[in-house]
Amino acid sequence: MNVTIDLTLNATAGGTNYADLFKYTVTGTNAPSGADLPSSGSANFTLQYSGNLASASNYTVEFVAINGSASYGNMTVALLPVEVAPEFLKVNSDFDEQKIDSATGYAKPDNADENLKAERGDNQNKIVTDDLHKGFFGVNPNTLPSDFYTGATVTITKKVEEDDDTGRHETGTIRLYAIKDLGVSGEQSTVIPISTGEKPSISSDSPANLAATLYGASSAIPKGEGVTYWIEGVDPGPITLEFKYVKGDLTFSNEQKFKVLTKQTKQQWQEEIRERIKLQTRVAGDEVDVNTHHAGNGLSGNVKQVKAVYAYYQQLYLQHENQFMWAGMARTASASIYAAMADAAQPGAAGAFVGVQFDEVEKALLYGQWLIYADLGWPHRAYEASGINALKYVKEDLNEDFTLTPWTQIDAGIAEEDQDAINAGNRELLRREQTEVVLPAYNIIRIAVPEGWRLTIFNWFAENPMPGGPPIQNVVPDGDITNTAQRWQWIDDTSWGMLAIWNGTASSPLAPSFSSAKRKELVEKDLREAARPYLNYASDVP
Repeated sequence: MNVTIDLTLNATAGGTNYADLFKYTVTGTNAPSGADLPSSGSANFTLQYSGNLASASNYTVEFVAINGSASYGNMTVALLPVEVAPEFLKVNSDFDEQKIDSATGYAKPDNADENLKAERGDNQNKIVTDDLHKGFFGVNPNTLPSDFYTGATVTITKKVEEDDDTGRHETGTIRLYAIKDLGVSGEQSTVIPISTGEKPSISSDSPANLAATLYGASSAIPKGEGVTYWIEGVDPGPITLEFKYVKGDLTFSNEQKFKVLTKQTKQQWQEEIRERIKLQTRVAGDEVDVNTHHAGNGLSGNVKQVKAVYAYYQQLYLQHENQFMWAGMARTASASIYAAMADAAQPGAAGAFVGVQFDEVEKALLYGQWLIYADLGWPHRAYEASGINALKYVKEDLNEDFTLTPWTQIDAGIAEEDQDAINAGNRELLRREQTEVVLPAYNIIRIAVPEGWRLTIFNWFAENPMPGGPPIQNVVPDGDITNTAQRWQWIDDTSWGMLAIWNGTASSPLAPSFSSAKRKELVEKDLREAARPYLNYASDVP
């Protein structure tokens, strides 16, 4: 006769999580209480527990049979503390380390490399841990003596699991660091090589054996006094990690599912863009704060800010080519808008076109640029830094007013390498821009330009911002660029609309259809050079 005994140990004190160190098998014996277990067969039991315990220690527990309430006495067992990641581990993708890619001039996010030291600013040459989690995953290397790991295999594995929301593989990854003497002279940061292959510092399903490299007596990775351990979020998304120890018959493990995710507000993402632009322009020699953009100051008071916004779109596209299609199209179209700003800013324009309030047109164009940037700039940053879940957090948890659906299309398209889905999502971003976001600016222009001058003035704006594309009147007879429906028809016509031209799907022989190489060429073009062919009144652009 076999009797199975399950034990549940409930504890409420403290904040340390524990893993089972041993499983016990009891064979035909008398419990200390005097109640006999069956003398034939065997009784097997597994320690189970819930809750948190204050510290590693011995605990006295009582065993009770499933089929009765008789006590079988007391036994002392050891519990081994393990450390876990937070439920949401921030992606270390901001720019606290102030590093610049010398090849591009672009700021490098902090998770781009394993070096935690800042290159510039107040923390220059100091280790920056602002967005890391202080702690370890699994058994802390300082918990047990090194000989416990001799001959063992110790691994930290990123398990291949499905994302519950998408059905695709989980995408989150992490790094682990040992930092000695943080905050004092001589501080030292060492990344822990938890994986094999090309990226040993990044969690993967090909784990390295850490028994010697991390836990062993001769490990080069620091341990002991003055050493703290840190977890860095590298790639966004859900992740399942498993810590496992194997030595002979002794095996124990701890598994955790969590998310690598930056939970920030819209305003925090906007501030992150601002700081990135300030860093890049400062290192380039002329710092620009885009938050000083003010339409009332006219083009002359906003040249640096206008250029910085358009350069941001350029950077987005070049770093996410054929994915952030809206950003590339916005940067290409900026040439015609910049030229229109320069035309409207000319002192003699008002005299040549009596009754036209060119100063209001100029301000409206600047206002429209800012409206678009404020609405569509930050979701691009949030997505590239922390993925679709960062946008879901802003939309669903913070109830921010922006359109999430296009981003779910883009995200699925990127994951599945489906360019049509990517283009469809970007089309919806463009539709929002042109039919919602920029309407206040167009309304100002309609008021500022008397009806008698509209055909002339609006024709300036009716030159297609996609080089070689047809003017609005060719697509929409007598089309008015300030009319939302007509403007969208000009953009969205599947034969020769500017969106079809940009995406490379235009079918009309009277319109170009851009290849990926052509799109990149247009986005990379100098803004002033690209704007000059669109000038109608001004002699040049600033």
